[in-house]
Amino acid sequence: MNQDDPPTTITGLLTGEDPKPFKPRFVRALLRCAFLAAPMLTLLFAIGAYQLDQHYRVIKSFRVQTQFVEKGGESRGGVLIVGTFDKQRNCEFVSVTGRASDGDVAGVTFMDRRPNEPMFSRPLGPQKFGPWYVEGNEGEGITLHAVHRCHFLWPHYEEIGNFVIGQQ
Repeated sequence: MNQDDPPTTITGLLTGEDPKPFKPRFVRALLRCAFLAAPMLTLLFAIGAYQLDQHYRVIKSFRVQTQFVEKGGESRGGVLIVGTFDKQRNCEFVSVTGRASDGDVAGVTFMDRRPNEPMFSRPLGPQKFGPWYVEGNEGEGITLHAVHRCHFLWPHYEEIGNFVIGQQ
């Protein structure tokens, strides 16, 4: 605004000059908080939903009941396992992987499926599984991990159980 321009407010007409715009600091802080509240609440809701999803198990009471150990000789051997588990949540099955006690990946092959048969999700409740072929040597500890899709946002990962090859 130029010095020669007439005042545009009532205060300016009475005093001869326009007052500077005044916004107290708390008003600016309040506006910033209001602007950031929606994204922050969305983020907190997503984090809470993720934590709840990851802590609410899909598979419970996983038990290996029978093992048929295959000696590997020079190469890595394996074991056929049969057992039971209890499915707690209605989620779509994606995969199962194994991890040996030394950190190596232990492949899991579902022997109860045909080679080109698509994966299927089991109904809720007690289930029998197997035979599954798990790579590993006798005496080696194996931990099985499952991936399920319970909704469209993220996959659900969980450790479903562990066993030692050759020990019932």
